Amino acid sequence: MSLLTTLQAARRGLQVSSEGINVVGHNTANATNENYARRTQTVATMHPLHRNGQWLGQGAKTQYFRRHVDVMLEQQLVHTHGKHSRSKQAYESTRMLEARLADGSAGSILDSYNTFMGALRQMRDDPSDVVFRDQVLMEAERFTDSVRTTTDFFTDNVTNIRSSISGSIDDINDKIKSIAEFNKRIRHYGSTMAANDLKDQRDAVIKELSQLVGVHVHVRDDEQATIYIHNHAVVQEGNYRLLSYSEDASDKPVISISGNSANIAVNEGLEGVLKGKLDAYDVASSYINDMNTFVDAFATQFNSIHSSGNALGQASSSGIDFFEFNALSPATSFRVNANVIDDVTLFSAALTDEVGDSDNLSLLIDLDNTDTLISTTYSPTQFLSKIFSDVGSAVNKASRDYEIQDLRLQDMEELRSSISGVDLDNEAARLIEYQASYEAASKVISVTNQMLQTLMNIV
Repeated sequence: MSLLTTLQAARRGLQVSSEGINVVGHNTANATNENYARRTQTVATMHPLHRNGQWLGQGAKTQYFRRHVDVMLEQQLVHTHGKHSRSKQAYESTRMLEARLADGSAGSILDSYNTFMGALRQMRDDPSDVVFRDQVLMEAERFTDSVRTTTDFFTDNVTNIRSSISGSIDDINDKIKSIAEFNKRIRHYGSTMAANDLKDQRDAVIKELSQLVGVHVHVRDDEQATIYIHNHAVVQEGNYRLLSYSEDASDKPVISISGNSANIAVNEGLEGVLKGKLDAYDVASSYINDMNTFVDAFATQFNSIHSSGNALGQASSSGIDFFEFNALSPATSFRVNANVIDDVTLFSAALTDEVGDSDNLSLLIDLDNTDTLISTTYSPTQFLSKIFSDVGSAVNKASRDYEIQDLRLQDMEELRSSISGVDLDNEAARLIEYQASYEAASKVISVTNQMLQTLMNIV
């Protein structure tokens, strides 16, 4: 009986060694998989048998396969992925907006405005000179065109952000459903190798979800992951809640979580790419609003002065506006009056019928020095500079945040690699260990088999 017990113990030794070799092979195959967590085999001694007053060992068995992860680190890493993706998206999007403004460079709004005002000042030398008047109109068209095209670009950007956010909701919801399904399958497989592989896959989806929308994760002792967005659970065990997209009264995107009685808006608690896009949306929307404010205030006051002046050689006020715009969208409809373009003599530079009168032109030029023209606080130049400065500040902030989060993510990834990563040298050493154990168990079986054969021959 003891020889049979020895055979069973050796057989279990072969099985344990074989499973250990399998673990090493699995680790080695996934050495370059950044979502993989290293496995080790945990072995326990079998309970001995009591026979004829003797305790007979039954060998060893694989108790479970350990997945090397630091739960706290994984939670922080998931959250950091959300912050990193947000800062990266915000930086890339706002940097593109800043580049389009091209503050102070040729063709920018500020440059074309300054050139327009310069043409007005030059015209004061001889208000009756058609060449000067043509120059003013050419620079005015250049200025209004710069305002329109730049604002159109920002408006298109806002529209694209809305469309992009709306289109990503289905992908986000698919990942939420996938995580809930992984929870179910992990519960089914328990502590097996299959369950550990499922955990790797689930954690990869959680990371992707955090990169999109930013999440917090809590993993219970039974390995069930609960996913939170803005302190609201969207996945709990096999249950889940989905996100939805809508727009508020100002057409701003609103992301909500489905609730029992109503949807819960979570914009303020988001991270990830979605929040980065919302940050860029806010910057672009603020620019559009500011440009509308500028055009409405500047063009209205400019028109008021211009219409009170006299056209060339006329004895009374022209009543003609120099600029045209739609009150609903001033910046995208901002242009020079077509009548003035067709007849440059309609430009109202005078307050009398004298040919050399430039008194009204001087009033138009003085608008540039009116500190209370825009929002009762800024001159036109100051307000345009403020717009560019606000966008530049948003880019600088996004850049700093991105640098900080990038360094933090790299540091945490290195720490995770030291805990969960695969060291091929260590795996090679373990492979030799398991090979020696396998060979030893095989030898025990061979010797025990010979002993049993000898015993059977005697009998």
